[in-house]
Amino acid sequence: MTSVQLVRPPFNMWYENVPQLTDLVAPPIGLSIIAKNIRDAHDVEIIDGLGKPVSYVTDQLSADLVGVSALYANYERALEILESAKQGGATTVIGGPSVNYLAERILTNHSFVDYAVVGDGEVAVPALLAGQPPEQIPNLVYRAGTIRRNPFQRVPVTAFDLEDVVDLDLQTDNFLPISSIRGCVKAELEGRCSYCMIDTKFSVMRPELVWEQIGVLHDMYGVTRFWETGDTFMVGTFPQQLLEIRPSELEHVGFRVYTSPQQITPESARILKQLNAIDIFLGVESGNDEILEQANRGHTVQQAREAIALLDWPGMKLHLPFIYGLPGETRETAERTYRFAQEASADRSALRVISSLALPFPGSKLFENCREHIAAGEHPGDLDNDDVFNYRDLTAFHLKHFTEVELEDMLAYVDKTMALVQSEGNVTSYDINRE
Repeated sequence: MTSVQLVRPPFNMWYENVPQLTDLVAPPIGLSIIAKNIRDAHDVEIIDGLGKPVSYVTDQLSADLVGVSALYANYERALEILESAKQGGATTVIGGPSVNYLAERILTNHSFVDYAVVGDGEVAVPALLAGQPPEQIPNLVYRAGTIRRNPFQRVPVTAFDLEDVVDLDLQTDNFLPISSIRGCVKAELEGRCSYCMIDTKFSVMRPELVWEQIGVLHDMYGVTRFWETGDTFMVGTFPQQLLEIRPSELEHVGFRVYTSPQQITPESARILKQLNAIDIFLGVESGNDEILEQANRGHTVQQAREAIALLDWPGMKLHLPFIYGLPGETRETAERTYRFAQEASADRSALRVISSLALPFPGSKLFENCREHIAAGEHPGDLDNDDVFNYRDLTAFHLKHFTEVELEDMLAYVDKTMALVQSEGNVTSYDINRE
């Protein structure tokens, strides 16, 4: 029986002491789904390194195959873990959101990484373990003389349980992620937002399966709050269908969901309320119509204002993200966004403010802007070939060439926007290294 270890790495060094980044982190459900698909045929273990030193993970590595899920904030740690695993003789696999755009670069730059998985891993990892030829495995990037990327295949979203996979340390008052929506319907129909790096196809679980999923997790673990991780919850009539077929024994469960201002109407707000949406992320982003248009957000400031007013009922917490430094930003537009954040946060006790810079993640339009406008001697690395980036330098480069503001000025707006909410647990910033 092949042994498998699936790893969530610790954060990179400069994120380790940024508590805001861990506030919204949930159990490693994505790895758990993969583990569930292989546990009948293989000896599988999940190692959760979140909040631990990297040695906590590397000291435990012993499997035949080691897979790591990478985000921008733990990517360097992911590489350290895979290098250690390869030194121990393991087959190494990297996946996660940071891999989609960079897969070929990763295999070019790091000989200790054997495979990269782009998008869903529920088919690719079991197929690798079964010994299927790499050229036949969807979503796989591999070496075969040259580096090759197989066609992308969206795995049908199905229900799952987590039995015997990982100690999730579940608490019934926390939100457990579910994955009934994958990809972004707006990105597929109208194009991505300029800061978005999503490049996978959209799919949604049948409403009947969603309730089956929730019922399994509720009955097995006593969970009553669920975090739908899809990029937007308001997909056509999906919420209405969920409401119409909700089992009576699950009427008490609550949801955390993502949505956008243009999707909130009196009717959609009513549906969210009746579905017990008690945590809602509303993608406000900016207080300027011209900035929103350049970012391809698809809504106006007035729509955001109206949506905020509609999303107001007892027991519901509203999360409002504000992004500073999008293309075209000036001191005046930044000030208008701050004033809008002041207005939106006034007299709301159940509010979380998420204030961040626009980070040029690989695969996003912001990154491509930087890559295409490199000035000799000042660019932050080789944007055509690198897979590891200093996001502070990259963000400063973006601000210099595509806005009229400096990095320190934008960081000041991030900080004072977070200061609008006094409770430390109700502010978040997807930070960069500030030193």
